[in-house]
Amino acid sequence: MKKLNDYIVTFADLKMGEHSFDFHVDSAFFESFPESEIRRADVNVALVLDKQESMLAFYFDLEGDVEVTCDRCLDEFRFPIKTEEKLIVKFGKDYEELSDDIIVIPSKTHHIDLQQHIYEYITLTLPMQHIHPDLPDGTSGCNQTMLTHLDTIKTAHQTDPRWDVLREFINN
Repeated sequence: MKKLNDYIVTFADLKMGEHSFDFHVDSAFFESFPESEIRRADVNVALVLDKQESMLAFYFDLEGDVEVTCDRCLDEFRFPIKTEEKLIVKFGKDYEELSDDIIVIPSKTHHIDLQQHIYEYITLTLPMQHIHPDLPDGTSGCNQTMLTHLDTIKTAHQTDPRWDVLREFINN
């Protein structure tokens, strides 16, 4: 996986208190995650780092859109992303993930790479099924040619008459 240095925050020289950072997530970002279902993106990440004596608190505000494939018609569409996340980083002997939003990093560490965390925040914002949103008039936003083709296949599918007899037992 190609590392993107744009998402590394060096905190060692920062004073205690809050510090703001801005990142932009685009298609190049997702190229470093070949398993990702996202190919194109335009997401702004506003980050506030609250540096304290014994820990770091990262507050993420992600907003924009990503392009995914519709599970119904297989066309690409833009899906809006808007989420706020929090990551607590504590200092210890070794790297350890205590929970989804609390990690421990070695005390001598002076920077943190946020690329994986940003990727996960965006990916977890997506619904399980990616389907075009409905149009303002209430009709499906999916490719109508594909939907018509799917309906044709569905109605042309004939069932085995032996199964129809068995289905009658279930319905009674």
